[in-house]
Amino acid sequence: MERLTTIGMALVLMALVGSRTAQAQSSDQIPATVDETTITGAAAGVFPGGVQLLGVSLSGLKFGKGVSVYSDGSADGEFEVSLEGGINLGILRIARTIMLEGKAWSGSFDAFGNPTVTGWASLDLGNGLAPLLEVPFVVTFTSLGNDAWTLALTIGQTALAAALITEGGVTVQPVDWTVS
Repeated sequence: MERLTTIGMALVLMALVGSRTAQAQSSDQIPATVDETTITGAAAGVFPGGVQLLGVSLSGLKFGKGVSVYSDGSADGEFEVSLEGGINLGILRIARTIMLEGKAWSGSFDAFGNPTVTGWASLDLGNGLAPLLEVPFVVTFTSLGNDAWTLALTIGQTALAAALITEGGVTVQPVDWTVS
């Protein structure tokens, strides 16, 4: 009888521990809160000399964005950039605008709060051909202080030198979802 009681208690204890473990696992999979930070802005900037993308010498850019980055690393929103430049043919320069229209899917922040957003985009090379689809992109905004920013952009496998933002701005703002 004592042995049956001990076995019964062991089974109850195992059931309780198993139930507690299952609860902990399911709680760990669903975060209690997901913090959100928005990154918004519309601006223009200039590239340093010598920056090229697929044979186009780039001189500047214009961009607009509205992206939310969540504490779980996911992101949602749009990033669009117009890369201004041209192709040099001897003494002739043919102006070219390359358009990237992207959808953010992940994001993060460095130790200083500078955001990096990753996603997929369509890339119109401005050459009259159909845009390239599902091109990966990474954009990093770095604060230089006093509302000065740089924008570093990687399109596919090509990392462009950071452009200095000269007009407009970037806002990085935590969202407070507290209900009072």
